[in-house]
Amino acid sequence: MTMTKPSRRATALSFLFLVRPPTGVFSLSLSPPIPILYDSSNNLHRSIQYHAEQPARVSVCVDALREHATSRDGDGDVGYRIRDVAPESSSADVELSEDRLTLARSTLADAHSEEYVAGFQTRCLASREARIAEGKNPLGFVGYVDSDTYLTTECE
Repeated sequence: MTMTKPSRRATALSFLFLVRPPTGVFSLSLSPPIPILYDSSNNLHRSIQYHAEQPARVSVCVDALREHATSRDGDGDVGYRIRDVAPESSSADVELSEDRLTLARSTLADAHSEEYVAGFQTRCLASREARIAEGKNPLGFVGYVDSDTYLTTECE
């Protein structure tokens, strides 16, 4: 048996079906709509190793969601709301300000529980304090959240 990799369009349409099944499968009325958060600056992502979420995958999925939303019969209710949380035009390689950290924390809290977000912050701060106590540069690697997401001490 030969396995073939699904096309980008097929992947996006599969994702789209999970978010909102085609009309006629069953009715889904959501209030408020499901927020779909994405980062159009993902092509600027710096990774320590190979990163599975390649920019092209995100773009294909977002384009398919937008196409689906505009192809509806004009009722305007697609059950989801797409929000770019970090447009590329707003991205720069600069030290994080308090405002940027507050925005990042708020964005994380949109998708995760407050306890989950606070746990990351506690872990980052503890690592930063330990680095300072050891005489090291305060900015450094903390550890992995999962196989392709890592934390640094830049958290205060």
